Amino acid sequence: EEVAQLCGVSPTWYTWIEQGRPVSASADALARIAVALQLSRAERAYLFELAAQRDPAEPDPAAQDAPAALLKSVELIDAPAYVLDRQWNALRWNAQASALFAGWLDGVQDRNLLAFTFTAPGAQSLIVDWETRARRLVAEFRADSIRHLNDAPTRALIDSLSAASDAFARFWASQDVGEREGGAREFNHPTRGRLVFDQITFKPAHREDLKLVILVGADAAGLPSR
Repeated sequence: EEVAQLCGVSPTWYTWIEQGRPVSASADALARIAVALQLSRAERAYLFELAAQRDPAEPDPAAQDAPAALLKSVELIDAPAYVLDRQWNALRWNAQASALFAGWLDGVQDRNLLAFTFTAPGAQSLIVDWETRARRLVAEFRADSIRHLNDAPTRALIDSLSAASDAFARFWASQDVGEREGGAREFNHPTRGRLVFDQITFKPAHREDLKLVILVGADAAGLPSR
């Protein structure tokens, strides 16, 4: 009851929170609970993660630049690698990634991974089992963007892709969600033929809106590193 008073909420509602009942909690209410319980930074982050809410005390990741060290690290990786932002725009990539993803990370094309997958002319021939991979990609993006689906850039991306691609609109309407998984990724490269990699995705500490994606495997040796 004392904690409830400190948080400015009813004792009954706070008891339901403690019991794990399915009640709705605003970000502001969660912030007051975190202060009243004197949660550590990690504990506070976990609280907001469980509630699928953004901590109002944290700066908006979209307004922050990607860490320079993260971007620089891409150039040091001897395999196709790239960094994605919260809308899955490529912020940095290395020469191997540029050579692999013709039509996305070479030239002056749209750097958005979803836009490439669903609207680039060569994407369906490059990505082996395109429909399965594309459907999975949309499910992963829905899960990844659940806390900022109503942000203007995310909403604009979804609307534009839905208008440009019947497949994207269909997959998005299915409401499927899925964790971004690693595992085998196969490509039919226009000049190097069939290439197979294992994909690994890393999220930097305190910048989970960013992703470092690396494609490892013997086939990486055949891609130019300069």
